[in-house]
Amino acid sequence: MTAPIEYVHVDFIEKPERGQLWVSNDKPVWYKENISPIATIPTLLDNSEPFMALKGTYENDVISEHLFQKFGSKNHSQIIPSDTMKRAAMRQNIAKVATIGLIPSFYQLLSNQNPETDTQIAAKVWKKMVETNKLFCEFDLDGPYLFGDEISLADTSLIPFLDRFSTNLKFYRNFILLPDNCEEISKLKNMLESSRKRESMKETSQTPEFYINAYRSYAAKRRRSTEQEMKDMENFQQSMLLSSKSKL
Repeated sequence: MTAPIEYVHVDFIEKPERGQLWVSNDKPVWYKENISPIATIPTLLDNSEPFMALKGTYENDVISEHLFQKFGSKNHSQIIPSDTMKRAAMRQNIAKVATIGLIPSFYQLLSNQNPETDTQIAAKVWKKMVETNKLFCEFDLDGPYLFGDEISLADTSLIPFLDRFSTNLKFYRNFILLPDNCEEISKLKNMLESSRKRESMKETSQTPEFYINAYRSYAAKRRRSTEQEMKDMENFQQSMLLSSKSKL
């Protein structure tokens, strides 16, 4: 699929009047008045008509569906399946992942300012990762994506977050999102690794340094965990993984 898109990045991290990093759902007045009245990101302007991410869903599922329906071609991979049963299953998967709350849990761990609750939040993240992995195994156990080797919007809605937070949670909290040799999240790990081999992923993803800098406001005043806090997280995760393997 090829669409004539101009990407405009607006940095909401710095607030000049405060002179410091901030964590807020506030958006500038101009953004709410001229771009997205419901103040969500991202927003697509197609001939001045806005297509906005909806609260409680993935950031970009509405936008993605619009782009694929408008510019998609039968000659390209069917990100939105033509088969009605698969299309319904895809949308159901997206809704279920949103209900699990996996992505919000990523942000919760990254933005946590109380080191004493790091492991408690990390345990919740891991539980949601395992639940999400099971969802993506419902239709195919062997391939990297929901429908095996056939990538769909269900996969592309999640992959960018796995890509970003596998870097950010490791850097800021020393939490390994997709550890090696762990059957409980092997589908998600395979999904990310396979997607990184695709040209479309190579062309649109960013470097680890970019993500670390772009998400620095979420770490807020705490920034990176201390050396001892990182060691505590490492010990906790190793213990958690050993416990998981013993239950298999």
